[in-house]
Amino acid sequence: MPRIVPIQRTVSAQASIPARRTTSADFGGGTGLFEAGQTITNVATKLQDIQQRQEISDVQTRLAQTRANLTIELDQTLRSAVPGDMSVAGKFLEKSQNQIEALGVNVSTRGGRQAYETGKATLLADIQRSVFLAQADLAGKKAKQDFIAIKEADRNTLLNDPTQFWSVLDGLVASLKDPAGQFALMPAAARLQLATEAKQELALSAVQGFIRMSPEYGKKLLTEGRFDKFLDADNKNALLREADIALRGRSIEESRLKKAQEDAAKAKREADKSDFVGRVY
Repeated sequence: MPRIVPIQRTVSAQASIPARRTTSADFGGGTGLFEAGQTITNVATKLQDIQQRQEISDVQTRLAQTRANLTIELDQTLRSAVPGDMSVAGKFLEKSQNQIEALGVNVSTRGGRQAYETGKATLLADIQRSVFLAQADLAGKKAKQDFIAIKEADRNTLLNDPTQFWSVLDGLVASLKDPAGQFALMPAAARLQLATEAKQELALSAVQGFIRMSPEYGKKLLTEGRFDKFLDADNKNALLREADIALRGRSIEESRLKKAQEDAAKAKREADKSDFVGRVY
């Protein structure tokens, strides 16, 4: 009789059945789904990169346009500004900062924000420098206007009283050198030029005043070289001619007055003679 070998159980009813990890292949996907996920991520990254690059370009464009507009506006503001108006800088800077700050309101990407912040800092610094230079220019124009007004007033003084020449000249030069005055803000070369011109013009007015007072004395001052350090040859010769004209004019006037007096005396004598003859006869 054949021998029957009994089957031995290797897994008990209580033992767990070994499990295998489920893969996408179990659902017919293979590696396709993983690759699709990577593709979506790459597309999103590329879209973000494109958005960032576009925003950077937009920011740079708007900053450049704002720079051009503010430069034009500053030029127009200066053309209409009153020399010495100290409010120009503050008002324009506030307006400029508001416009520049508005450019960054809707910037959302990291690269766009970085481009904006960098461009903003540069633009604000440039605008501030331009505005302060413009304010200094307005102050310089005001100082020059004031100097001309002072000089013209001093010239009128000397035409009527030339004896004040040295006092007036010293006062004008001192105002140019005063470190606390507005002229101190002007370049040294510009102040030197103003002083040189003022000395010459004040000397001209003083000599003209002396000629008005006494042509002989005025001519004497010129021939003795009393004002040579202030007057060039052309101005000196012109004043000498003016003195000679005054002398001739005075001589003519004296001759006219003398003749008028003689004529008046002769007429009086004739009248007296006629009256005497009339009384006799």
